[in-house]
Formats: sequence, structure tokens, C-alpha cells
Amino acid sequence: SFMEDMQSVMGVPNWYMFPDARETKLLHEGRCLQVLIHFRGPHANKLEQDFSRLLRTGKLAAPSLLIPGYVPPVQRKKKLGYRECGSRGINNRNPNYSDYN
Repeated sequence: SFMEDMQSVMGVPNWYMFPDARETKLLHEGRCLQVLIHFRGPHANKLEQDFSRLLRTGKLAAPSLLIPGYVPPVQRKKKLGYRECGSRGINNRNPNYSDYN
């Protein structure tokens, strides 16, 4: 899923970053997703900045935080298979990418 992919690339557990299901909406006949993300913990601001960078660039070279007691997967993904809605025309879709908003 989108959130699992984001958490994996950022190297953070699900309790540091999670969606608000009440604010999630499908747009453009299901081709885009609008979601409100909440960040927790003492470094929530850094998580939010890294999340924004990941959305803009589609990649993150290193995990966002070093969290004591949490070991991110060794083969952590570094790139996303998603892009922002509107970054390309939603009707000109590349089947290798999913859209989000």
C-alpha cells in the first residue's frame, strides 16, 4: 500500500507516521488519492520535511531517523512508484506509476 511504501522508504515504523482515514478521498475517478498524514514523535517536523522531499523527488537516500529499538529492513526501498497528481496529465498515465494527492 501507499503508506507501507512511504514508511519503508523513510525507514520509520507505522506509529510515527499514519493516515487519517476520515480525510482520505479518491479523486479523478479513482486515479488519485488525497490523504491527510499525521506525524508523531519528538522529530515529527523532520519526518514531515522528509515526507515532502520524498513526494517531490520520489526517492530518499537514507532513513529519516535513527530510532532506538527500531531496525528498518536491510533491503529498504529508496524510490517510490508513485507521483503527485497533476505532475503529469492524469489521462496520460504511465502504468508503472500510481498517483496520489
